[in-house]
Amino acid sequence: MTDSYQDNPDQRILRHKISEYYRFQSQIYDFTRWSFLFGRKRLIKEVSRQLQDAKRITEFGCGTGTNLLILSQLFPDACLTGIDLSADMLAVAKRRTLHFSMRLRLHQCMNFTCLDEPQDLILFSYCLSMVNPGWESIIEQALASLSANGMIAVVDFNASPLGIYRRFMSSNHVVLTGEIYPFLQARTSSLYARQFNAYWGAWSYFNFIGLGRY
Repeated sequence: MTDSYQDNPDQRILRHKISEYYRFQSQIYDFTRWSFLFGRKRLIKEVSRQLQDAKRITEFGCGTGTNLLILSQLFPDACLTGIDLSADMLAVAKRRTLHFSMRLRLHQCMNFTCLDEPQDLILFSYCLSMVNPGWESIIEQALASLSANGMIAVVDFNASPLGIYRRFMSSNHVVLTGEIYPFLQARTSSLYARQFNAYWGAWSYFNFIGLGRY
């Protein structure tokens, strides 16, 4: 596992906040997030249908490695990369992915400078809404890191009509602005785009797959 950081002051502050937040959360993450991080398996299943021969796959915000485990099974010949800010989350991911560690690299960073080859797929799962400010830059970096026919895939929170819920999520470093979904549609050629409501409309989330270069 390697480290790579940018010197942007806002990102240094964000890195510290998120690292502190996940120091404890890494121990309970997989036992609690099933109740509200919806659409992850649906997105990855759709990705495997759209992109069957991917050889280089990166997940930004890989957390405890849940999605990397699924990707390793769906793409048995692919070289995988996991990127995350939290050393504690990556420590869990490292233990969970030992059986395919020969084709996996884990990096503690919040950029794509660790990649030495263009990627066929870059996945974001419930992390862009935590990168405030800076999610636009992260998406642009991802698009620049794709291969000629590479795809970007995103599942994330979208918006909420409930002010109390937006404030609660903000206290957990998630901003429900509703801006990420249209930004992705404007910057890529959409292959799969769906919005869904959770808990009778308390909030919405989305699945998105797009071609990075068109």
